[in-house]
Amino acid sequence: MALMDFSLVKHIHIITATLFLLFLLFKSTLLLLNRSDTLKKIKKYILVPDILIQTGFLVSGLALTFMGSSLVSSQPAWFHIKMTAVIIGVILAVIAFKKNSKLLVVVSLFIFVMIYGYTEMVASKHKKGMSSENIQKTEALTGKLIYSQYCNSCHGDNGKKGLSGAKDLSVSKLSTEESLIVISEGRNNMIAYQNQLSKEQIELVNNYIQDFKQ
Repeated sequence: MALMDFSLVKHIHIITATLFLLFLLFKSTLLLLNRSDTLKKIKKYILVPDILIQTGFLVSGLALTFMGSSLVSSQPAWFHIKMTAVIIGVILAVIAFKKNSKLLVVVSLFIFVMIYGYTEMVASKHKKGMSSENIQKTEALTGKLIYSQYCNSCHGDNGKKGLSGAKDLSVSKLSTEESLIVISEGRNNMIAYQNQLSKEQIELVNNYIQDFKQ
């Protein structure tokens, strides 16, 4: 469940972050174009959703931080820098619109642009820095985690447990493509996982169980 919860919170964070930035850009445009009266009229209609979006954005971000810490030994320094900058940016944005300060609006927008650029740069360097061997190890570990949560109870650590009619994965004659279909759509007593796991997660766990074959 932890993996699914992390994925759900991540999606919530992406949605609320996108909405937050759209609201911020919209309000900033009105303020910078000296449309303060229009902004004041609109505020009473968007106040509640704006607060909910800001709260969801911050809470989901903090939740990802704590959940990520439980999956890895420590978060990288750049991640903490990013989270600190996000909090500062949100606080500045709130103050800016309360005081109708164009300067603080510009500073807030600049912070979020820098956060986006910095995050993309770090992600790009991380991908380039990972060797094919490290990528395979990471994928294998992820596949093992998914297997432990969803498959281990019936198939066991080595695929031979056979609980509730589960097939012995060590002697399976199914091809990689065929086992992928079984995991996705289910068979006999085995449920379909296409509605519980993403396509990528199913592929990772499918690749992992291929090592059980003798």
